[in-house]
Amino acid sequence: MDDSELYRLCQEYGSNARMWSRKFAALLPEVEKRQLFREHGFYSIFEFAAKLAGMGRKSVQEVLRTYSKVEDKPLLKAQIEKFGWAKVRAITPLVNTVKEDKLAEMVKTLPRAALAECVQNLRPAIQSQKTDPTCWELETITFKVDHKTALELRKFQQKLEKQTKVKCHLERCLKSYWKELKKKSSDQESLEK
Repeated sequence: MDDSELYRLCQEYGSNARMWSRKFAALLPEVEKRQLFREHGFYSIFEFAAKLAGMGRKSVQEVLRTYSKVEDKPLLKAQIEKFGWAKVRAITPLVNTVKEDKLAEMVKTLPRAALAECVQNLRPAIQSQKTDPTCWELETITFKVDHKTALELRKFQQKLEKQTKVKCHLERCLKSYWKELKKKSSDQESLEK
């Protein structure tokens, strides 16, 4: 067996291992609900998961906690089996305030780190929505920009972070950039008159 064949097998088996691990984790809430582990001689759900799938206690607790938060959300429950409980766990703080289909779309399209950052950015917006319900509507957009535009946005973001001494996220950066562009265009129009 040559190196490329060995690497291909590693990729295939690793991918299958992750898939089966997600599927096993998706079964745990039902196993606990039915107390199936007791019927087969296991002391607890934790022992059951450890002996059958090598899952640790903390992972089992997180799976069960995540499922309890999305119990009445079928789209998100389906995402757990497909993408894993860790991705869905990242968006659980938003399950009662953001539409389920939008959250499911976020889980499909964003990596886990981006989901966590998104939740962190949306929490203040959700709080302000409670006082002013028209202040925002959650939208997921994607667009491609050329290298020069991406570089300009990064430079502007760094400039904004230096001024405010706070880490800026893309939404805030784009809003400030947009205001600056509007101001420049209105200044230019007034000079032309």
